[in-house]
Amino acid sequence: MAIITTGTNFNPTQTVTSTELNNIANAATFDDPVDDSTLELHIDGKLRIKDAGITPALIAGDAVTTPAILDANVTFAKLTDVIDDDTMATATDTTLATSESIKAYIDKLKPNIVQAVKTDIFSILTPNMVFADIPDLEVTITPKFSNSKILISSTINASSNSNAHGNIFRYVRDGSAIALGDTRGSRTPCTFGSGYGGQYTSNVAGMDYLDSSSITAGTPITYKIQVTAHSTIDVLINEVQTDNDANYITCPISTLTVTEIYQ
Repeated sequence: MAIITTGTNFNPTQTVTSTELNNIANAATFDDPVDDSTLELHIDGKLRIKDAGITPALIAGDAVTTPAILDANVTFAKLTDVIDDDTMATATDTTLATSESIKAYIDKLKPNIVQAVKTDIFSILTPNMVFADIPDLEVTITPKFSNSKILISSTINASSNSNAHGNIFRYVRDGSAIALGDTRGSRTPCTFGSGYGGQYTSNVAGMDYLDSSSITAGTPITYKIQVTAHSTIDVLINEVQTDNDANYITCPISTLTVTEIYQ
């Protein structure tokens, strides 16, 4: 079967001129030079590779090298499942991601930690079981992700003027007490308590608590610590019962730290 159709036939005795030969060449068309699998004959008479003509089996080893692929020809439209989303919400094990999206996502995963430090003293005289904010032990954190949890950690140096009664502490989130024990009779639900450290030394108290309450990315949350005690004693923060000006008297600090834990 002929591959090229000339459209002209000559007999054995005919004289052929150069013009006739040129006309044959110029008017020739492809007849059927394709397998219709990898090559096809376009309507304009030109050969072209079929859209599905090049399969992995036809590319041997490193036949296609990087220099052979023009940068301009590698576009997102030609790649499968490209993520250009800074939250990586549609990520899977097989999808690709832009470098910009990866960087933005990693930047968001950097530790989100806020800490408050109280160095001066604070006291409440006969608090009578009424909770009060401890000045400076308040922090505000803005979550980066809505599915995160917030880890609250505290270290409180506290004392009292009684060796029978300690101080009572609780965590507060946006004005509401959290991390409380069960209500049992007249007992006071709280987050943690502290004992009597001694006349010249404070007692260290504190607790880690993972707040699993619902949060919204970008919406600030304020945490604080409140304290109270039995009505007949005094609450002392960063201070001891006998606060003499001597080198055996401790002068500590207290801290409140909140950390966003990405889930």
